[in-house]
Amino acid sequence: MSTLATTACAQCGKPNPAGAKFCNSCGKAIAVAAPQPVLSPTSLPGRAAHAPVAEHGGAHAATHHSDKFYGGIFLALAVITLVEIFLTNVGSDLLRYGGLVILSIAKFALVVMFFMHLKGDKRLFGTLFLVPLAIGAAILLSLVALFGRF
Repeated sequence: MSTLATTACAQCGKPNPAGAKFCNSCGKAIAVAAPQPVLSPTSLPGRAAHAPVAEHGGAHAATHHSDKFYGGIFLALAVITLVEIFLTNVGSDLLRYGGLVILSIAKFALVVMFFMHLKGDKRLFGTLFLVPLAIGAAILLSLVALFGRF
């Protein structure tokens, strides 16, 4: 069984290298205390040897999905791209631009939520990403509808 000497931060509880003066996670000064051993990912019960996030805790690890799930997201992005290519040949400007904007928002949301792991973060971060995008898309569609041209 492999162990590493670490010191837990009194503020956030994250492990830091033994002898560290400041927390690597929150930046708070670390009080000098005896180092605490941290189990390696291979020594944790129920964890595979390739588990990359064992020392980051369960909250971070819970946001990761299987390779099959990410493959499904990739296929969804590919299908959306094919639909976007089809929409470039549609005659109506409003349908073309409206559809392209909506599909672009869907692709953006999929990439941000799953590949950037925003879905596992606080709801505020998702709101800060998606609300300005929706406002910009609404303005763009309004201008296209108002002037009839992009």
